[in-house]
Amino acid sequence: MSKVKEKKKKNYLVIVLVVLLLALAIGYAAFSATLTVNGTAKGEASWSVIYTNAKLVDVNNVVDNSHGNQPIISEDGLSVTVNVKLGYPGDAVKLQTTIANIGSLPAKLTGYNITGWTANDEEDLEITEATASIGEIIKPNGVCNSEFIIKWKKDSTAKTIDKTFTITYTYEQNTDEVNMNATHTDA
Repeated sequence: MSKVKEKKKKNYLVIVLVVLLLALAIGYAAFSATLTVNGTAKGEASWSVIYTNAKLVDVNNVVDNSHGNQPIISEDGLSVTVNVKLGYPGDAVKLQTTIANIGSLPAKLTGYNITGWTANDEEDLEITEATASIGEIIKPNGVCNSEFIIKWKKDSTAKTIDKTFTITYTYEQNTDEVNMNATHTDA
């Protein structure tokens, strides 16, 4: 072999080695630029929606003991029991309550239940939820004021109205979807 051919072969070998070295350098740089994120996510929450206040008031929103005993909030705060005494057909009284969300999760009002109330009562009495509404959301540390009007129907044939019943609101965790966009800033 001639010296020229041998020199050409060495030059090709050097060029191949340089290209391989550059490829290795670029591959290493790309591999070492990979960002690795390690971490742990933990969620804790508490649920507590309770009545904190309840009272019977007259049409002027003044506490009214002539229309029955003042309401009693259950020991666990989940219900209110009220005794209503109305004087004549057309007479009415309001039950005002305050409900507090002392938990860390938002609560959505889904309805209410009245126990101690029968179909016969509906012939003589009318109960109207006046302020709290289905779907209302109470944020953590928030309150909701509600009001019920209890009225002796004008066309009732009852001789007296002396009724005790219990009201319990039903709530569920507010699970409305939260929409967020991730952002990035370079330091």
